[in-house]
Amino acid sequence: MAKYYFDIETYPTPNPDTAKIITIQFQRINGETGKPEGELVILKEWECKSHSGEAIKKWYENKEYDKIDNYIVEETRSFLEFLQKIIELLREYELPEVKE
Repeated sequence: MAKYYFDIETYPTPNPDTAKIITIQFQRINGETGKPEGELVILKEWECKSHSGEAIKKWYENKEYDKIDNYIVEETRSFLEFLQKIIELLREYELPEVKE
C-alpha cells in the first residue's frame, strides 16, 4: 500500500465553530525511507469561490431569496468541482481507495 504525507492548515478563530480549513496538502512518500516519491499537492480554500454563510442570514432577512438560490447553486457547483479535482489527483497518485 502506498504511503502519503497528509496535512491540513487551519485559520483559527476564538470560537472553534467558526475556524476553517484553508489548505489540504499531501505527497506520496517511500514507506521505507520517508523520501518523497511525488510532488507536493496543495489544495487551497481561496481558489474555491464562495460566499460566507453569514450572507444567507442577511439575504433571508431582506427577502432576497434569489441570492440564496444562487448561493446554493454556486456552492454545490464549487464543491463538486473541488471533489472531482481531489478524486482525479488521488487517482493520479494511485490510491487504491479511489480506483474504479
